[in-house]
Amino acid sequence: MITENVFLSVDEIVVTIVPHKFSFEGIETFLNDYKNYLEKWKKIGLNLSNNMNSIVLNNFKKNKNHNFIKEQILQSGFSTIILNTIIPSSINLEKHTMMSNPTLTDKSPFFLLTKELLQKEIL
Repeated sequence: MITENVFLSVDEIVVTIVPHKFSFEGIETFLNDYKNYLEKWKKIGLNLSNNMNSIVLNNFKKNKNHNFIKEQILQSGFSTIILNTIIPSSINLEKHTMMSNPTLTDKSPFFLLTKELLQKEIL
């Protein structure tokens, strides 16, 4: 019930995943559930559009496993909703986040992500 209320109350859904086998499988489950909700709501007269149009790769490491999962996602039906900005795994990023001292520069992955979301009119 909580998930259904969340789906109904937001304008856009941006899914953030760590490139991992279970995350990839989770996207499929999550999107299938969402599509089922859309069909259910349509039957009762709520004509809502699909607002789950963005997936962000988070905590990305440049290794074989993460690159493999990234390629799997790009070759799947999700390739059109994967954002170009990838949030890398970074010790400095984690340290700044834990200390509540985020550093946002024009090269920061979070700045680039925000810029991409604004350009695509998601934010």
